[in-house]
Parts: sequence; C-alpha cells; structure tokens
Amino acid sequence: MLDKNTFSLSARKTCLANDIPLNVIPGISKNNSSFMHMLSKKALDIATPYLQEEKLILEQLMENNPKTRDMNFCVIGAGPLFYFSTGIRYANNYIAVEPHINQFVNSSYVETLMLDSKVTVFPQYFEEFCKKAAKKESSAQNTLYVFWFNVINYIESPIRFLNKILKKGDIVFISGWSDSSYAKKNIEKYFECINEFKSEYNLPTLPSLQGINVTDLNYFYENQVFLGKTTEIWIVST
Repeated sequence: MLDKNTFSLSARKTCLANDIPLNVIPGISKNNSSFMHMLSKKALDIATPYLQEEKLILEQLMENNPKTRDMNFCVIGAGPLFYFSTGIRYANNYIAVEPHINQFVNSSYVETLMLDSKVTVFPQYFEEFCKKAAKKESSAQNTLYVFWFNVINYIESPIRFLNKILKKGDIVFISGWSDSSYAKKNIEKYFECINEFKSEYNLPTLPSLQGINVTDLNYFYENQVFLGKTTEIWIVST
C-alpha cells in the first residue's frame, strides 16, 4: 500500500516518453506562449522527478480503484496529449482539454485520434470547456479530472468552474510542487530554463496548492494528501 505521507520511486522507474504517442513539435520559438515553453523537452527533462512522482500516484490510484475503469479520464491542460496511454489503459474514455493543441500536435493526427469513440480533444481553455459542458446534457458516467503538473495554479477560479460540471462520484486529482528543499531546487532550475526563452515571465518562485479550497467543491467527501520529494498530490473524492 502507498504511504499517504511519503513514498519512494526506487522500485519503479517511469518512462515519460511512453505517454506521448506522437511527435512533439521540435525546438522552441520565442513567439510561442509561455505554456509551450513550460512543456518544452528541456523544461520537462528538468521536471522529470516531479513527473515521475505524479505518474506513480496517478497510476496507483487507477490500479487500486476499480471504479476508474468505467470513468472518463479528463486531463486539464493536456499539452501534447499527456497521459494518453494511461487514460486508454485504465479508464473508459480519454478526454483532453488543451487550448493550444494545434501548436503541440498536428491537427490531422488529432482528427485521426478522435475517430476512436474513446478519445475526445477539446481545443479550449478550462473555463470555456466548463461553461459549454454545463449547457449540455450530463453524461451518466463519472469523471476523473486530472489537474497535472501544477496546472491548477494557472486557472482562475478553478473550483468555481469545476463546480459547473462536477457530479457526485467524480474524482479530482490535483498535483502541485511540494515545499521541500529538494523541490525548491528543482523548481528554480525549471523556471530558470523557462526564462531562457523569455526573461519577462513573472512566474511564482514556488507555486503552492494552499490557495485551492477543495472543500468548496460540490459533493466534497474527502481529500487524501500525498507528500513526495517534489510533489504534493491531492486526491479529492466526491
């Protein structure tokens, strides 16, 4: 069983490349958005310890919770379709919410993927996605919402918008940087890398989850907190 206070990755090494079944746009253009830079290969290489911890917790959640087999797997800020293979392997449907999807992935490839009824890509910001989804007839299936790689800290009023679509029985997976000294060194290197592309970025030194009030979520039941060397993971049940 996973210790909710601390965990080790020594028993399992994760190959992140296996989760990207497509070609990420090579190189970095200074005209691209900050989010493109944050998900560049160079930046993600620095963030590997974070991403390994995050993936370990997420996949253990799905392996240990059989209910996820029948759930939608919705990745917020999916970039080049991160966690694609995880969603297809463990859940009922893979849903990507990514406004810059055509910058990360060839549009014809996305169209081909969406021919599969189990894959849906929404080229929208999370707020717009929630507004539109709230107007549609709700699916009977529950959803596992994955706010990976600290993405929730770059969404304005995430709880308010999530409440527009949240159903009882949904699970919310939230990942952020821990406050350990190891994480601080890692995040400094990460943001130094991003600032190589654009020095004007006014990025926080150490984004934290402390301002996210998950108890305000509709149907809130419990929040399990996992602390790692680089991550703080919240798994919110409703």
